[in-house]
Amino acid sequence: MTMITQLIHRAADGDRAAFDAAFAAIQLELRGLAARRLAADSRATLSPTMLVNETWLKLAGSVVRADDRAHFFRIAAIAMKQIWIDRQRSRAAELERIRLFVDGMPELGGEPVAPQDWTELVDWDAAMRTLERDDPELAELVALRVFSGLDLDEVAALQGVSLRTVQRQWRTARAFLLNV
Repeated sequence: MTMITQLIHRAADGDRAAFDAAFAAIQLELRGLAARRLAADSRATLSPTMLVNETWLKLAGSVVRADDRAHFFRIAAIAMKQIWIDRQRSRAAELERIRLFVDGMPELGGEPVAPQDWTELVDWDAAMRTLERDDPELAELVALRVFSGLDLDEVAALQGVSLRTVQRQWRTARAFLLNV
Protein backbone atom coordinates (compact mmCIF):
# COMPACT_ATOMS: atom_id res chain seq x y z
CA MET A 1 0.00 0.00 0.00
CA THR A 2 1.47 3.37 -1.00
CA MET A 3 1.97 6.24 1.41
CA ILE A 4 -0.80 8.25 -0.27
CA THR A 5 -3.23 5.33 0.01
CA GLN A 6 -2.39 5.02 3.71
CA LEU A 7 -3.04 8.73 4.19
CA ILE A 8 -6.33 8.42 2.33
CA HIS A 9 -7.46 5.56 4.57
CA ARG A 10 -6.53 7.53 7.70
CA ALA A 11 -8.38 10.57 6.27
CA ALA A 12 -11.48 8.43 5.72
CA ASP A 13 -11.35 7.60 9.43
CA GLY A 14 -11.47 11.31 10.24
CA ASP A 15 -7.78 12.18 10.49
CA ARG A 16 -7.74 15.77 9.19
CA ALA A 17 -3.92 15.94 9.10
CA ALA A 18 -3.87 12.81 6.92
CA PHE A 19 -6.39 14.41 4.54
CA ASP A 20 -4.25 17.55 4.26
CA ALA A 21 -1.12 15.46 3.61
CA ALA A 22 -2.88 13.34 0.97
CA PHE A 23 -4.21 16.42 -0.79
CA ALA A 24 -0.79 18.08 -0.70
CA ALA A 25 0.77 14.95 -2.21
CA ILE A 26 -1.47 15.06 -5.28
CA GLN A 27 -1.78 18.86 -5.47
CA LEU A 28 0.68 19.22 -8.37
CA GLU A 29 -1.18 16.62 -10.40
CA LEU A 30 -4.47 18.36 -9.63
CA ARG A 31 -3.00 21.68 -10.70
CA GLY A 32 -1.99 20.07 -14.00
CA LEU A 33 -5.52 18.73 -14.45
CA ALA A 34 -6.92 22.17 -13.64
CA ALA A 35 -4.54 23.85 -16.08
CA ARG A 36 -5.60 21.49 -18.89
CA ARG A 37 -9.29 22.07 -18.11
CA LEU A 38 -8.94 25.84 -17.94
CA ALA A 39 -6.77 25.98 -21.07
CA ALA A 40 -9.73 24.61 -23.01
CA ASP A 41 -11.76 27.70 -22.00
CA SER A 42 -10.17 30.87 -23.37
CA ARG A 43 -12.46 32.98 -21.17
CA ALA A 44 -11.69 31.22 -17.88
CA THR A 45 -11.43 33.56 -14.91
CA LEU A 46 -10.10 30.95 -12.51
CA SER A 47 -6.41 30.13 -12.31
CA PRO A 48 -5.37 26.50 -11.82
CA THR A 49 -4.15 27.36 -8.32
CA MET A 50 -7.46 29.00 -7.41
CA LEU A 51 -9.37 26.01 -8.71
CA VAL A 52 -7.22 23.55 -6.74
CA ASN A 53 -7.53 25.67 -3.59
CA GLU A 54 -11.31 25.85 -3.93
CA THR A 55 -11.32 22.09 -4.46
CA TRP A 56 -9.38 21.60 -1.23
CA LEU A 57 -11.90 23.81 0.62
CA LYS A 58 -14.82 21.87 -0.84
CA LEU A 59 -13.34 18.48 0.02
CA ALA A 60 -11.99 19.53 3.42
CA GLY A 61 -15.52 20.37 4.54
CA SER A 62 -16.67 16.78 4.06
CA VAL A 63 -15.54 13.27 4.86
CA VAL A 64 -13.85 11.88 1.77
CA ARG A 65 -14.13 8.11 1.50
CA ALA A 66 -11.64 7.00 -1.13
CA ASP A 67 -10.21 3.53 -1.70
CA ASP A 68 -6.84 4.62 -3.04
CA ARG A 69 -4.91 7.43 -4.71
CA ALA A 70 -6.70 7.05 -8.04
CA HIS A 71 -10.12 7.15 -6.38
CA PHE A 72 -9.11 10.22 -4.35
CA PHE A 73 -7.90 11.87 -7.57
CA ARG A 74 -11.23 11.12 -9.31
CA ILE A 75 -13.16 12.59 -6.38
CA ALA A 76 -11.02 15.75 -6.53
CA ALA A 77 -11.48 15.98 -10.31
CA ILE A 78 -15.27 15.75 -9.92
CA ALA A 79 -15.15 18.47 -7.25
CA MET A 80 -13.10 20.70 -9.59
CA LYS A 81 -15.64 20.17 -12.35
CA GLN A 82 -18.49 21.11 -10.00
CA ILE A 83 -16.68 24.25 -8.86
CA TRP A 84 -16.01 25.30 -12.45
CA ILE A 85 -19.64 24.68 -13.48
CA ASP A 86 -20.97 26.54 -10.43
CA ARG A 87 -18.71 29.48 -11.29
CA GLN A 88 -20.02 29.56 -14.88
CA ARG A 89 -23.65 29.33 -13.71
CA SER A 90 -23.11 32.17 -11.26
CA ARG A 91 -21.58 34.36 -13.97
CA ALA A 92 -24.40 33.51 -16.36
CA ALA A 93 -27.04 34.37 -13.75
CA GLU A 94 -25.41 37.72 -13.00
CA LEU A 95 -25.20 38.60 -16.69
CA GLU A 96 -28.82 37.58 -17.22
CA ARG A 97 -29.82 39.87 -14.35
CA ILE A 98 -27.91 42.74 -15.96
CA ARG A 99 -29.37 41.95 -19.40
CA LEU A 100 -32.93 41.91 -18.07
CA PHE A 101 -32.35 45.19 -16.28
CA VAL A 102 -30.81 46.88 -19.32
CA ASP A 103 -33.46 45.49 -21.70
CA GLY A 104 -36.15 46.92 -19.42
CA MET A 105 -34.86 50.48 -19.66
CA PRO A 106 -37.03 52.31 -22.19
CA GLU A 107 -34.46 54.91 -23.22
CA LEU A 108 -32.15 52.17 -24.47
CA GLY A 109 -34.50 51.42 -27.34
CA GLY A 110 -33.76 47.72 -27.02
CA GLU A 111 -30.05 48.15 -27.75
CA PRO A 112 -27.89 45.91 -25.59
CA VAL A 113 -25.41 47.66 -23.34
CA ALA A 114 -24.55 44.77 -21.04
CA PRO A 115 -23.23 41.43 -22.27
CA GLN A 116 -25.85 39.04 -23.62
CA ASP A 117 -24.26 35.90 -22.20
CA TRP A 118 -21.38 34.91 -19.96
CA THR A 119 -18.96 34.56 -22.87
CA GLU A 120 -18.90 38.36 -23.26
CA LEU A 121 -18.13 39.07 -19.60
CA VAL A 122 -14.41 39.55 -20.15
CA ASP A 123 -15.06 42.04 -22.97
CA TRP A 124 -17.64 43.89 -20.84
CA ASP A 125 -15.21 44.09 -17.92
CA ALA A 126 -12.41 45.34 -20.19
CA ALA A 127 -14.72 47.97 -21.71
CA MET A 128 -15.74 49.18 -18.26
CA ARG A 129 -12.10 49.39 -17.13
CA THR A 130 -11.25 51.37 -20.28
CA LEU A 131 -14.19 53.69 -19.67
CA GLU A 132 -13.11 54.15 -16.02
CA ARG A 133 -9.62 55.06 -17.19
CA ASP A 134 -10.74 57.38 -20.03
CA ASP A 135 -13.77 59.00 -18.41
CA PRO A 136 -14.42 58.18 -14.75
CA GLU A 137 -17.58 60.32 -14.77
CA LEU A 138 -19.17 58.26 -17.55
CA ALA A 139 -18.07 55.03 -15.83
CA GLU A 140 -19.81 56.21 -12.64
CA LEU A 141 -22.95 56.95 -14.63
CA VAL A 142 -22.96 53.43 -16.11
CA ALA A 143 -22.40 51.92 -12.67
CA LEU A 144 -25.27 53.96 -11.20
CA ARG A 145 -27.61 53.00 -14.05
CA VAL A 146 -26.72 49.37 -14.70
CA PHE A 147 -25.55 48.12 -11.33
CA SER A 148 -27.43 50.37 -8.89
CA GLY A 149 -30.61 50.59 -10.93
CA LEU A 150 -31.04 54.37 -10.77
CA ASP A 151 -32.99 56.11 -13.51
CA LEU A 152 -31.62 59.20 -15.25
CA ASP A 153 -33.60 61.61 -13.04
CA GLU A 154 -32.16 59.99 -9.92
CA VAL A 155 -28.63 60.14 -11.33
CA ALA A 156 -29.05 63.83 -12.21
CA ALA A 157 -30.28 64.61 -8.69
CA LEU A 158 -27.48 62.58 -7.10
CA GLN A 159 -24.78 64.26 -9.19
CA GLY A 160 -26.31 67.72 -8.96
CA VAL A 161 -26.52 68.23 -12.73
CA SER A 162 -29.38 68.71 -15.15
CA LEU A 163 -31.34 65.79 -16.61
CA ARG A 164 -30.31 66.94 -20.09
CA THR A 165 -26.61 66.65 -19.11
CA VAL A 166 -27.13 63.13 -17.78
CA GLN A 167 -29.06 62.13 -20.93
CA ARG A 168 -26.21 63.40 -23.10
CA GLN A 169 -23.63 61.58 -20.94
CA TRP A 170 -25.72 58.39 -21.05
CA ARG A 171 -25.81 58.46 -24.88
CA THR A 172 -22.03 58.99 -24.91
CA ALA A 173 -21.42 56.13 -22.45
CA ARG A 174 -23.69 53.78 -24.41
CA ALA A 175 -21.95 54.63 -27.67
CA PHE A 176 -18.57 54.06 -26.05
CA LEU A 177 -19.55 50.65 -24.64
CA LEU A 178 -21.21 49.52 -27.86
CA ASN A 179 -18.14 50.44 -29.92
CA VAL A 180 -15.29 49.19 -27.71
